[in-house]
Amino acid sequence: MLKHTQPRLSQLASAVAVVLGGITLLPAAHAAAPAAGVSISNIAVASYNDATGAPQTVNSNEVRTTVLQVASFTLVADRTATVNPNGQVALSHTLTNTGNGTDTFTLALINNAAGDTTDLNNIAIYIDANGDGVADNTTNLAGQTVTLPAGQSVNLIVVGTAPINATNAQTAQLTISATTATALAPSQQVANGGAGATASNTDTVTITGDAIVNVTKSASVTTANVGSTVEYTLTYSNTGNTTATDLMIRDLLPANVTYLAGSARWSNTAPTALTDGEDAALPAGDRFSFGVSAAREVSFTIPSLPANTTGTLRFSVTIDAAAPASAIVNQGRFSYDANGPTAGGAVPEAPTNNSTVTVNAVRRGVINDSASNPYADANRVPADTLLDDTQTVATVAQGTGASFPVYVHNTGNVVQTYEVTVNRADLPAGSSVQVLRNSAPLTNITGTTAVDVGPVAVGEIVTLTVVITLPAGFSETGTDTSDTIVTISPIGNESATDSTILVIGNITPARVDLTNGNLTNGTPTNPDDRYTDGVIETAKGEGPYDAALNIYNVSTKPGVAVEFPVEIYNGGTSPDNFNLTATVPLGFTVVFLDPITRQVVTNSGNVAPGATRDLIAVVTPANTALVNPTNNVVLTVTSPVSQLSDSIKNNIAITEVRALNFTPDRQGQVSPGGTVTYVHTLRNNGNVTEGDALAELPIAVTTTGNIGSVVTVGIDLNNDGELQNNEIVQNNDLNSVLTTGLAPFTSYTVLVKVQAPGSAQPGQEDITTVRINPAGAINGVAAPASVQIIDTTSVTAGQIRLVKTQALDANCDGTELPANYIQGVIAAQPGQCVVYRIVATNEGNAAVSGVVVTDATPAFTTINRRSLPTTPATTVNVVVNPVANGFTAPANGATGTVRYDVGSLAPAATAQLDFGVKIDQ
Repeated sequence: MLKHTQPRLSQLASAVAVVLGGITLLPAAHAAAPAAGVSISNIAVASYNDATGAPQTVNSNEVRTTVLQVASFTLVADRTATVNPNGQVALSHTLTNTGNGTDTFTLALINNAAGDTTDLNNIAIYIDANGDGVADNTTNLAGQTVTLPAGQSVNLIVVGTAPINATNAQTAQLTISATTATALAPSQQVANGGAGATASNTDTVTITGDAIVNVTKSASVTTANVGSTVEYTLTYSNTGNTTATDLMIRDLLPANVTYLAGSARWSNTAPTALTDGEDAALPAGDRFSFGVSAAREVSFTIPSLPANTTGTLRFSVTIDAAAPASAIVNQGRFSYDANGPTAGGAVPEAPTNNSTVTVNAVRRGVINDSASNPYADANRVPADTLLDDTQTVATVAQGTGASFPVYVHNTGNVVQTYEVTVNRADLPAGSSVQVLRNSAPLTNITGTTAVDVGPVAVGEIVTLTVVITLPAGFSETGTDTSDTIVTISPIGNESATDSTILVIGNITPARVDLTNGNLTNGTPTNPDDRYTDGVIETAKGEGPYDAALNIYNVSTKPGVAVEFPVEIYNGGTSPDNFNLTATVPLGFTVVFLDPITRQVVTNSGNVAPGATRDLIAVVTPANTALVNPTNNVVLTVTSPVSQLSDSIKNNIAITEVRALNFTPDRQGQVSPGGTVTYVHTLRNNGNVTEGDALAELPIAVTTTGNIGSVVTVGIDLNNDGELQNNEIVQNNDLNSVLTTGLAPFTSYTVLVKVQAPGSAQPGQEDITTVRINPAGAINGVAAPASVQIIDTTSVTAGQIRLVKTQALDANCDGTELPANYIQGVIAAQPGQCVVYRIVATNEGNAAVSGVVVTDATPAFTTINRRSLPTTPATTVNVVVNPVANGFTAPANGATGTVRYDVGSLAPAATAQLDFGVKIDQ
């Protein structure tokens, strides 16, 4: 009957999730792509001299590109292996998320019927969290999903079992694949040959049906004393289907053993001893031979080994008198022809398993309080402090403990590891005991149930430090009941134990109390409130005490810090120090200051018993904090020694803040009958809504000068840089567009369009003032001050209008469509390209000169392709290194400034500059 066995799997220390939980991750290479959601923007600039020779500067509109999330991932690698019929094989792979956001991958595993000659059974995908090439649990991930943050990896193991009827040279192929839920980046589309959002690996397993020779090695004993005899047995077998030829078995004897002459036996001739001479052979015509060479190599040759044949070679060695107490490890090596004399049947030489014989040793040691005298428990003298094997610390503070040096002496004859156990039965509940070597805690390195000292050489003395920490709430006086017994036992001779005793005497109480302090006299304001350690206390101190809230209550505005004087009282009998922490609402920050130096501190410093430490807690609300009467601030002090802590609670009420910001002032030029649109930003820096049912946002527009301009004001709701009918302010009231008002800490783009009459003359100028006059009280808080911008418009005989548009060049090949150029926001993936088009138009009635258009590669991008600047009559040319026509730009793949020295532009003439950038990936 065939027995199918699942793979032997180790237990993970942490849970491994498939769909509903986390997975163990490995770091991957750093991804240079900007994170999903990043906004890439820039503005072009043109400078020129107008018809009067006056220098002018004009900006283009802003264009923005939003970075999309893309999938970019790798699955490596194709694997090969061989397997016996009905054998199991394991193959490792790594899935890495190289994209710019968290991604989810669906895993699949199939037998590749089209590319092989047999299929494996019981195929599965398992996780390999520790990367050792072995599956860690029995959760089959095939058909399941795994989620990986950007830049993270997970190791996977593919397993399968060969069919029992598999034959020689058959191959089985498995395909493991991962499919992302997110669109692939362009580079990944190219790398995958257009395969889409799936990556795969193909594993090939070869099955042999010829002779299969296995050789194992064993020893008659696993342990031996020096001088003992050990018999080694080499067992060979042909479990294949054909006769193997030229089987050669070699065994190089390990150090510290000597071949026992006349001990070799072959199963075909036993009990007759084999000849020990080197390369000694049986009668002519039979190529069987055995010998022991001068190089201490035992060799054994069989010319033919039929299928289903098994045999043994035995020989003995003696353990040398000088052999150390250690493991003697040995393995043989063997080679053969798998299909007889047929060419190509040779199997490369392979090793047998390791055979280990451990030389016995005397294992013992002692632990005591002496760095020089290796006396054991049996030699303890209770009346002699130097030999009583006991250490005592008379007094410690509550919540602390004591450190004791103890010494481990190796009195055996072999490098020894000692198991360390601690009897803490006489310590109070909650006590902890740490045993350190070289300041590091001991760990379990031998697989036993206790920690280990580590290797100790013969005659070596190792110093350990035993740190006993008592619970914060425990104290006692007048007795010495807190005893600890530390015991060692040699690994391999665990009954040979030895112990030392550590004693802590009096434990004096530790106390701490935190109150709102009185910085004028340095004493606690409310002594009766002391000793309620660990309880959040109501604050009773100087300042506006609020009896209703029973806390120290203050009011402030967003981003405006307040100060709470606090006082720490050490009521214990030992000096102590206290870490300073706070729990505050989201966005609030707290720092503690020394009241004298005003330096930031995170710890009180040493506070003597019965003394106090005055500090100032500075709490700063979030800059965007909304109106709220209750914002609890809990201040806490904690002793790092005893872990004793105490807290107090105060409150900050956030009051109304009303403030508007309207920027910037702008300057521009306009031709007779032309228009210019100025872009401004209106921001509500307050924490209440302006322009809702309780407040109003009227505006006043005034224009002074001699142009006679027509002014239109609007709110750019869709951020396209153009005024739509529904965006124009009606009746000088912003609420006509912002129907729900301007929310706290939000901003809008305000467009001011100025149109000059056709009769305007060069040199004339208008100054337009747009003033916002908020009105209405909110909870008794008056409206904020008026804000305004001033736009200065001059009439020029030649006026440059600079318009910037952008288009997506998804494949970075210059195939973007002219109709796709827009001023609004576009979206692009890392690795894709964006082409900017800047058009400078002379909208005046006279020529302008010295026109220079400049732009720059924005953040997260590099130059991808560069085009010669053009006029409408010139075709855009993609060039490798454009220097003509006054055009300069960084090299492809670089960053920097793009410049086009246009020169002169006649009325109504345009100049166009195109250049492309590639988003980092």
